[in-house]
Amino acid sequence: MPKRTADAFRSMANGPALQSILDRSQPVDALLEPVAAHWSYDLYSRRPGPALLENGVLKPTDLDLACFLSALTDRGAVINLPTYKSRRPKTEREGEHVVSAANRHGPVVGLVSNKATLSFSVLVRDHNVIVAGDEARGVRDSVGAYRAFMLVDLEGAWHEGWKRIEFMPSAKENDFLTDKRLWTGNTVVFENFVHPNRWVSLYGSHYFLTKCLIQRLKEEVSHYNALLKAFPGPAPAEGEEDEGGVFTPSRKTERGEARAIEVQAFEVETDAPWRGEFPPLPGTDAVSVAAMRERCRRLRYEVVPEMQFAVRATELAFVRAGLDAKGFPSWISGARWEHGYVQPKKRKEWSRLVMTQLAPGQMGFALRYRTWAKTEQVAPSSEED
Repeated sequence: MPKRTADAFRSMANGPALQSILDRSQPVDALLEPVAAHWSYDLYSRRPGPALLENGVLKPTDLDLACFLSALTDRGAVINLPTYKSRRPKTEREGEHVVSAANRHGPVVGLVSNKATLSFSVLVRDHNVIVAGDEARGVRDSVGAYRAFMLVDLEGAWHEGWKRIEFMPSAKENDFLTDKRLWTGNTVVFENFVHPNRWVSLYGSHYFLTKCLIQRLKEEVSHYNALLKAFPGPAPAEGEEDEGGVFTPSRKTERGEARAIEVQAFEVETDAPWRGEFPPLPGTDAVSVAAMRERCRRLRYEVVPEMQFAVRATELAFVRAGLDAKGFPSWISGARWEHGYVQPKKRKEWSRLVMTQLAPGQMGFALRYRTWAKTEQVAPSSEED
């Protein structure tokens, strides 16, 4: 049977958006908002099945938590985690004091994902943290520091370190939850972090385009940050990424006891005909350099993480569906994954699927995924994983 993919995918591959992304000499800023908007969750357009009481127990709704948290993020809702136990080793940062380990609370800033493991976290400006000021610079003590609280564990299952999230619903959210019969009293029970049917999105044109845009932006930021080091002023921010992929500026830190475990890591990459070189800096005066530094910061720590969360959520659904065990969505036929594929001059083995080829002899547009065993450091526990 000849291979058939959606016309939308071939149109996307040959369209101006993806062709601009693949050409490093072309600007892509105009694409950032529409690409992100495609993945935005519209909570109120959902038609989830009701959560019904069964023998006095509220059954889970099929509305996924990622969708609901997205709505809370959009309005900067304040949430509270009455109890939370970190999966990672305890970390103490210089100049920061956690008032209490209970009732961690603050406004939701974003949703974040790990680039290798299948963990997901909610990013909160945690008001349980007091940050010391700097008297010499006239900086006062403040309340609140960014913290990522893991909701989905390292292998894509619910993290048992949290039990529930409390929040004050807006009037619109209240009406939605009531009209759809999703709660009783003040409790909503979720079965899934991402909806199981989301796995089909991995084969869609928007997923492929977003993956390519993420790769392009990472390369672009790396390229310009290297150039910016030659100019006076603050260097690109140095720091580390925590369990949710969230950036934390460098501070003196002390890490508690840890133990090593082995988990399944998963990643997807794309093959496409890249070309061109990035343009030179638009200017070398102080104002232009400062503007480029701010652009690189925003792309790296705001734009890319938002897009990365969207594609990783799709990848989580794909893994939970048994990778390619479910076959293909209805718009694809006559296709197969090539397992054991090795790129030229590389060693890693992938499973590869060519989606389309625009011209004979040209590199095809393909997806590649791989899994591998990865060692992660977690907090010590008396229980075995």
